[in-house]
Amino acid sequence: MANIVLNKKLSLCFFLLIICMANLFASDIDVSAYVDENTVGINDTFKLYIEISGSITSSFEQPLLPNIPFQNLGMSQSSSTSISVINGKMTSVKKQIYIYTLKPQNMGTFSIPAITIKIGKDTYKTNGVNITVAEQGTTKQNQPTQRTTQTTNFKTSGQINNEDIVFIAIPSKTSLYKNETFYVDYTIYTRYNLQPTRLGDEPSFNGFWKEDISGNANIEMKETTWNGQKYYSIHLRRLALAPNKTGTLTIPSQTLYADVIIPSNNFFSFADRRSISVQTSPIKITVNELPAPPKGVEFSGAVGDFKISSNLSQTQLKAGESATLTITVSGNGNLRQTNNPVFPDVSNLRVLGPETDTQHNINNEANTAKRVLKYAFLPQDEGFYNIPSIDFTYFNPIKKQYITLQTSEFKLQAERGNIVVSTYSNQKMINAEGSDIGFIVTNLRFSGFKILFKETWYWGLILFSIISIPAHYFYKLEQDKLSNNLEYFRTRKAKRVLKKYLKNTSFAYKHQQNNQFYDSAYKGILQYLTDKLSIPRGSTQTSILSDLREKISDKEQIEKLESFLNKCTEYKYSSSSVDNVDIHNDYFDLKNIVDGLTKQL
Repeated sequence: MANIVLNKKLSLCFFLLIICMANLFASDIDVSAYVDENTVGINDTFKLYIEISGSITSSFEQPLLPNIPFQNLGMSQSSSTSISVINGKMTSVKKQIYIYTLKPQNMGTFSIPAITIKIGKDTYKTNGVNITVAEQGTTKQNQPTQRTTQTTNFKTSGQINNEDIVFIAIPSKTSLYKNETFYVDYTIYTRYNLQPTRLGDEPSFNGFWKEDISGNANIEMKETTWNGQKYYSIHLRRLALAPNKTGTLTIPSQTLYADVIIPSNNFFSFADRRSISVQTSPIKITVNELPAPPKGVEFSGAVGDFKISSNLSQTQLKAGESATLTITVSGNGNLRQTNNPVFPDVSNLRVLGPETDTQHNINNEANTAKRVLKYAFLPQDEGFYNIPSIDFTYFNPIKKQYITLQTSEFKLQAERGNIVVSTYSNQKMINAEGSDIGFIVTNLRFSGFKILFKETWYWGLILFSIISIPAHYFYKLEQDKLSNNLEYFRTRKAKRVLKKYLKNTSFAYKHQQNNQFYDSAYKGILQYLTDKLSIPRGSTQTSILSDLREKISDKEQIEKLESFLNKCTEYKYSSSSVDNVDIHNDYFDLKNIVDGLTKQL
């Protein structure tokens, strides 16, 4: 009889366990699509955002755009994860945003249909988006708004000389340190009534991190003096750059298209409007290596001038509750490649995080940066905890020295609460009042009751539970290694990332989308190589191939790879090569190149 009661209780426990596991992995996921402008000009570009957010536990792939009447100029993405702890329960919300830059091809009203996203075994669909394409639209960063100036002091001669219209790029620095932020202003000086129409294709800033901080302000023409002569100037663009390699780097030439208005000379003729294009000259930038940090100093990787502040959300709490330590690093400089400080071990204090939020060029103000780190503290036992200070060391390029900042020290008091979390060093007894007396049942009767331990499914469930314990242990070890070792994480995920891009190229090949095919192939191969070779992302094609030659000895394979990458680059930046491509042959060349690389790396 005792065995029957025990079997019944075990069955109930396994049933509740299955329900809890189902609730644990249940996901509340939202997907949506939206654009930055619903009305755009025929010469404008706009951005399509696809956002996935929620408690995402399954893997998902990049959404593929359906056939739409817009040219896809490229895709970027951003992701963030937030962690919250309430009453000792930790929840994690992940947000992934894919940003597509699109260009209209015809005027009219068009609809971007719902986009399908597969997450795990479930399929989700975004909402549809309507776009109106007119002759003129809102101001864009690389399509300056036309502005008619009423000033009458322009030159009226039909003979335009080189010095009459000059387009220049002016860097704030030409000699600096690696990872030091500087900015470049693009300004046109003119003696004619000139209306900018658009900037040319975006050049490749090899060796730089780049961000456009021009903002959305209207373009203004101002009277000024330049090189000792009178001009009218238009400030078109400002870029924030940070070199990620040393040596002599080049800021590439930028093209501007504009209309020059020459008034008529007599009453019976009309004004003459001429379309022109002007270019900036390439600029050489000297990038110096950072000096070696002092011995015993843990350099964060930040370059600039910063300050640090810290705040603890509460200093008294009950065991099982949490407190949040917020550390804010802010100032002028570059925090892109900054390592997060490692929080030291504190006995019986569980530390989660950090949850990070990094911003650069805040409110389009050049060279500003801020990183907010949030650590969640969960005391495992009652008592006092000393929260030590954390060092943050950065390099100041003006003072040419390393500077170490420290956060404040805090004391945290944890009182005994209703929830007591057991630790390895201290096990607490939990009293369950009202359940410590068992009464003898004298009239117990069973009819048609099956003995569970004689059922096959029962022992199968027991075996599954036993196997899941070591499986979960090794899975946890692998996840810890992936989260703590960035190079190991990149190496393990490299092939998965490559497969994602190859899937995009296959889709583009089947639908004859040449631009997406060459763009996905180029990005996928370079990102796979940087991850496999453990070199910084954003490295130039030349430096990647140089490291690859040291890794493998097959020169023919490298020559085929270099030829294919050059073809992708030529297709993107050379209009003459668009009609000369053979996507069918290039698709099979890509497969052979990838097979060769994956076998040798």
